[in-house]
Amino acid sequence: AIDELAEQNRENEKKARKKYLQTAEKYNVRNEPHGISELTGPSSSFHSATGFVEEIIAVRGRVADLIVMSRPEKDSDGLFAEMVTTVIFNSGRPVLLLPAGQNHHPLEGNTVIAWNGSVEAARAASFSIPLLHGKVWILSGQAEGAKQPDPSSDDPVLYLRRQKIDGEAVLHQIKSFSTATEILDAAVSLD
Repeated sequence: AIDELAEQNRENEKKARKKYLQTAEKYNVRNEPHGISELTGPSSSFHSATGFVEEIIAVRGRVADLIVMSRPEKDSDGLFAEMVTTVIFNSGRPVLLLPAGQNHHPLEGNTVIAWNGSVEAARAASFSIPLLHGKVWILSGQAEGAKQPDPSSDDPVLYLRRQKIDGEAVLHQIKSFSTATEILDAAVSLD
């Protein structure tokens, strides 16, 4: 049984590598398997690892400019939400969440930054500056039943404006920002 699983893993890796190379070619993203080139523009590399997906993405993402994840059509068991939460809080990098069914997205148009005032949120917002174009909404959470909004909700807007980025604070009543689903649902309501 272990030999069968190992063979299945090898076949899955081959399929994933093939799909990766096709996608990189389709969108003119250079494959950089052995390091850094002198060329400019987007580049990527394929890595295969064994372990928990969210932990691997978080660790590998620490040496990336941006982590891109696409929301699945269905997440009834909440595994995607847990995975995104782990990646956001353990990578220290900005995470671009795509709507269900999309596997690419131009880096233009409006953006939502989920802001809870944490070090992780500040770091991700700062690292995202070169990628931000168009209107940026700072989605600041307020717990249900709370009387006062987080006093720091306007701070990231001021920070963005100092960077010459059009930002606006949006107070959104939420239970918590612990799930990617809540963030994506709130973002859809803004668009």
